[in-house]
Amino acid sequence: AIYEKSFNQLNPVGTDAASERYYAPVVLPDGATITSMTVAFEAGSGASVQARLDFTPMANGTNAAQIFKLAEVLSSAGASPQTANAFSHTVDNEVNVYFVVVDLIGGAGAKLRGISIAYTGG
Repeated sequence: AIYEKSFNQLNPVGTDAASERYYAPVVLPDGATITSMTVAFEAGSGASVQARLDFTPMANGTNAAQIFKLAEVLSSAGASPQTANAFSHTVDNEVNVYFVVVDLIGGAGAKLRGISIAYTGG
């Protein structure tokens, strides 16, 4: 995928499926309890932004049924920035890997400006 990165935003260069999906690993403190995720975005005319915080067991491989959603923000649900409460989960870095998946749909009008993950403990 090819992304345009400017000072404080990321947007896709094209509208092909590979350009619309952005993935990044997340490092969280072991033992922390995730409470929420805040996403800053811009969804211009005909564009949308969907951001998820997920985890999967390290031994998962390619089984999509073993990917679990912790929090999700949808631009269709309101203005930016938007905060979503997380499902109750305690971080275990010995068993799981954590990552964000952002779908920037509709071309250059879909822009990711930032993601913040809140947690307690750890």
